[in-house]
Amino acid sequence: MESEKYIKKWLDDSLSEEEKKIFEASPKFKLFKKLIGSIQAFQAPEYNVEDELVRLQSNKIGRSMRTSWMQPLLQMAAILFVIIGVFFWGLMALIYYGFKSVSP
Repeated sequence: MESEKYIKKWLDDSLSEEEKKIFEASPKFKLFKKLIGSIQAFQAPEYNVEDELVRLQSNKIGRSMRTSWMQPLLQMAAILFVIIGVFFWGLMALIYYGFKSVSP
């Protein structure tokens, strides 16, 4: 808890000279100093919004052209699957119930 207080004051730059000496003597100080240096040296990569938009739009157009035939094909396959299922279900029902000999 005490170190959190020093860290907060150090980041706000409100440490007294005595507190500063105590905090600089702590083992966490070197870690925080290195972390602050790394953060300040961090450089985000260049990002061009217009180029990325063009790339995404061309990818979207290529993908929609490529899969435009896939949707009707899948619909036909689903319909065929249902028809075959109903046919075999009816056939099995006919075999089980229709061809049974009923004795009087």
